[in-house]
Amino acid sequence: MFARIHLCFKALVKSTLVTQPKSFVSVILITCMLTAAVVSCIQMPILPPGVTLPYPTDNFPHAPDNPPRTVPNFAREFFYVISGDDVIITGYRGIPGDVVIPATIDEKRVASIGSGAFYQCDRITRVTIPDGVTSIGDAAFAGCRSLISVIMPDSVIDVGNNAFGGCDQLIDVKLSNSLKSIGDQAFASCSSLTNMTIPGSVESIGDGIFNYCGSLASITVLSIVMRKLRTRPDVLQLTDCRYS
Repeated sequence: MFARIHLCFKALVKSTLVTQPKSFVSVILITCMLTAAVVSCIQMPILPPGVTLPYPTDNFPHAPDNPPRTVPNFAREFFYVISGDDVIITGYRGIPGDVVIPATIDEKRVASIGSGAFYQCDRITRVTIPDGVTSIGDAAFAGCRSLISVIMPDSVIDVGNNAFGGCDQLIDVKLSNSLKSIGDQAFASCSSLTNMTIPGSVESIGDGIFNYCGSLASITVLSIVMRKLRTRPDVLQLTDCRYS
């Protein structure tokens, strides 16, 4: 960059001094043109060979319809941290609509959806969580008001407090058959939810997991958690509760 600036400066000085030596106008002209050269250099990103920048089309509406992308989509769509051999999803900046969370990032397993990772992402409609994820953090999808469907793999064993709270369009939830713990108010204010099946693997259920679920009329509780739910009026206040 500095070599380019140096060459521009030498050329400008030479041409200007020949035509208008020692004039005030010459000094002003050199200064302005040198500034333009510096700005041009600063705006040119230095990238490794073969790498192009993705276009954030949501923020820049005049980006090309088919922008070049030589980086994986997940690097553009997800925020994440690496902990040992595991990846924790911590945020999302992708496009609205259906979201498929990758099973691996940087050749490491995606093991967890972190607390608040998708908090108030109110334009996502469906989420597919990959096999290998074991936990969904507190408020991970809270306030996703357009979310209608969640597919949860059998690897998930823990759903955190308020994990899906306030998802008032949520109608289809498949819980993991290996699920052990459901946190407080995990599905509170999911006002479109009409039925739920709690798998027999569940060992711990938090307070008010279905608070303000006004449309929830039917729940199927498998045998392992039957006794706990029968003695928990704060958990179930339903017109139809089936135990099997």
